[in-house]
Amino acid sequence: MRLRLTKKVGVPTKVPTPKFVEVTKPIVPTTTKGEKETFDTKLLLAVKKVGKKGMDVLVGQKMNRQRVIGKNLPAFKALRRGQRFTDENIEASFRLKPTGKKAKGKDIKPFNPSFKFRGSKANPLFVVERRKFRLDSSGEVTQLKEERKAKVKIPSGFFPKAKKKRRKKK
Repeated sequence: MRLRLTKKVGVPTKVPTPKFVEVTKPIVPTTTKGEKETFDTKLLLAVKKVGKKGMDVLVGQKMNRQRVIGKNLPAFKALRRGQRFTDENIEASFRLKPTGKKAKGKDIKPFNPSFKFRGSKANPLFVVERRKFRLDSSGEVTQLKEERKAKVKIPSGFFPKAKKKRRKKK
């Protein structure tokens, strides 16, 4: 408590001192210059868990024409390749499949996955492009138009239906 003089000269009154709240500084991650912090999401934890073993990048599973766009790549190289491919092509998802063998070549620095992608709830190594980013490049739109042209509709009269034979009543 501190004392303050009132209008009456010489008569001190007690005034409570304001309490100050300690302001703590936010914890800043310690990283070296030029390095970015990576957040531990389920996808990154699963990729880091694979370690030095290689991964295959599988694309187009939902479209019933699965292809492998990268074989036995290091973990973060595989993630980068899958993201770039699905961002530029009509396929909306890719899967990282651990091979169990030692990866070919060196890995790149760990990075956070793009905000355009989300992980699957069931399998953290299955990555899906978010819905609002599905058709965000001109290449994806042209691929979609080509897919629609390729689907040729067969007229209903082209394959005649088999006629049912009637039984004779006795």
